[in-house]
Amino acid sequence: MVLRFIALVTAVAGLSGSLGFAEEGLFEHRLWDHVVRQYVSSEGLVDYASLKRHPEELFAYVDAIAENSPDSAPDMFPTEAHRLAYWINAYNALIVARVVHNYPLKSIKDLGGLFGGVFGKKQIVGGKELSYDDIEHGIVRKRFHDPRIHFALNCASRSCAPLRAEAFTAGNLDRLLDDSAKRFLNSPRNFIVRADKGRV
Repeated sequence: MVLRFIALVTAVAGLSGSLGFAEEGLFEHRLWDHVVRQYVSSEGLVDYASLKRHPEELFAYVDAIAENSPDSAPDMFPTEAHRLAYWINAYNALIVARVVHNYPLKSIKDLGGLFGGVFGKKQIVGGKELSYDDIEHGIVRKRFHDPRIHFALNCASRSCAPLRAEAFTAGNLDRLLDDSAKRFLNSPRNFIVRADKGRV
């Protein structure tokens, strides 16, 4: 897996300059950025069929997540923005990878089991076994007290916040969190004011 990751990073090395977030010694999100720019629509819908045919960059990014995290390699994540961007991207990428691995399927809930459902399933993150619930509730919500994170995490369901066609980074984190919150709340699917009924 490590060799596959190195080969893919080398193959897409030209992306780093144009995407502007390759910093020596820091964890990079360019593979994930390349994936979502190719396979996620402006509405946040994933082209799972096409991604299933070309999953190499996605799985290489998941390999990188498995090896490094802010907990296992703190030097790679020097600021809170670096750490939060990692956890948001990791959650979203791991969800997408699980769907791709099991595609086609009708619903993310079809992947649930007897204990905790799909969001209780464990995977390796920075050398530790963590579930999606561990990441969302035990790390992101507990360590980063920012309500905008709820508009950034995507659970592969239409009821969740849409997946962005751009990776979160330390440099764009605040802008993307603001934009994600505004986009979610401006959609009548998610937020409606019923003045006639006195309800939101």
